[in-house]
Amino acid sequence: MERAVSGRKAFWLLGLTALSLSLSACQGLLQVPKPPVEALGAGELLEARPGESREMRVRLAPGVQGAEVYLRLADPCAKGTASCPGGDASRYPGVEHTRERFTLSASQPEATFTLAVAQDALPQGPFKWEVVAVDGAGKEWTFPVYLRIPYGDRGGGGRPAGVAGQGQAPRGGGRPGVGLAGMAPQPLHGHELP
Repeated sequence: MERAVSGRKAFWLLGLTALSLSLSACQGLLQVPKPPVEALGAGELLEARPGESREMRVRLAPGVQGAEVYLRLADPCAKGTASCPGGDASRYPGVEHTRERFTLSASQPEATFTLAVAQDALPQGPFKWEVVAVDGAGKEWTFPVYLRIPYGDRGGGGRPAGVAGQGQAPRGGGRPGVGLAGMAPQPLHGHELP
């Protein structure tokens, strides 16, 4: 009888060991790969007025040895998936961005990308960029970055000569180019608004 009990214990012990090994192997197969970097503020809508800039920081994820990171336009023309004759596919109108590629490592674990709005930029957007991270295996990860140039104060540079209020939102809110209480805009200083 003792042999039968010890045989059952051995069988159960062997079965539990096999089950444990199978589960650990399956767990390794089911692990979702994680990006090699953390993009701080990714997916948030940034706003910058003319003459201002915004920064986006990227840092190496814990436990990762290294990664290459860069910023690219997330635009069909820039990616070459659409034909846009006459357009500048290297930048959005009125906005410059960091074009440098960074190699992140333990000695340089962080990079900063800058989006700089020109002083004469018109209200527009949001524009979309992608922070691209390439891990050691060559897998590409992307994180969205959005920037909008809002209506309103033109960043302290004043209005361009002869524009007198174009593109400004009315004080009470509402759509640009539509006066308070829905009244049609009137010509200002000899210039007609669109």
